[in-house]
Amino acid sequence: SQISPSSQYFVNLFPAPNRSGLTNNFLGTSFSRIQDDQGLMKINRAFNRGSFSASYSQEEVHSESPGAFGATLVGSEGKNAGHRAIVNWDSIISSSLLNHFGASFNRWHLGTFSGGERTFGVGTNLNHLAGLDQGPVSGSGAAAVSAGGYTFPSTGTINYITHQNWRLADDFTWHTGTHSFQFGGTLDHYSTSGAQNNTNPMGSYTFSPLETGLPGLQSTGFAAASYLLGNVDSATWGQEPWQAALMRPKAIYAQDKWKLRANLTLSYGLRWDYEAPRSEERRVGKECRSRW
Repeated sequence: SQISPSSQYFVNLFPAPNRSGLTNNFLGTSFSRIQDDQGLMKINRAFNRGSFSASYSQEEVHSESPGAFGATLVGSEGKNAGHRAIVNWDSIISSSLLNHFGASFNRWHLGTFSGGERTFGVGTNLNHLAGLDQGPVSGSGAAAVSAGGYTFPSTGTINYITHQNWRLADDFTWHTGTHSFQFGGTLDHYSTSGAQNNTNPMGSYTFSPLETGLPGLQSTGFAAASYLLGNVDSATWGQEPWQAALMRPKAIYAQDKWKLRANLTLSYGLRWDYEAPRSEERRVGKECRSRW
């Protein structure tokens, strides 16, 4: 009657022993599976005064590992997806004037979940079923439980972030006499949004022998017994706010290759790079609502 209902619920999730003895009496199997799907499409076209090329590629990687005790207790899952588009346009303006224009777009999404989580607020509801969804603790996954050397459900962690980058670049070349001048610049729009560093909205509970030890006597008590009684030694809860950062680096340059002699060429130039301090993207509220 003194056993905590929450502790009893998690204990019941463990498979029954399949080997003899009181310790090391379960032998389980585990596997890791990765499915990687990729696609690429590219178009090339040559003109009398230049050429054009465009390509688009995508990749989706889905990984899962249920663990020896099953996906509900110790499983993990990862979902990554990337998209990339590139356009290049080379123009021959005249016999001495050339121009190259390039544009690209990259988007990469990274998602790693464990402890029954699938995304924010969506999971196996173990905390709710065990009655741990009190206060700020989420009920959609499983809490992290530590009691001595015993294995308990994995923490419900989330690493959920998206990187996106636009780039425009242009290079103009002018050949005149013994000089080959080149001018150009790049403009980037890089943004990243998400929650990383393994946020832990499920809660973390640590049990030690102190709660079941004899008063004033060290080396007494049993962490697993403290767990069964629900006597928590320490507990933490963490939530990292959704972040949305924006960076806009830019650069311009000018250079020359001056052929002084048949066997001597002088190359010189200047380049200016500017990267403003990172700012918070104004769409953070919208992004957060759409993700959740």
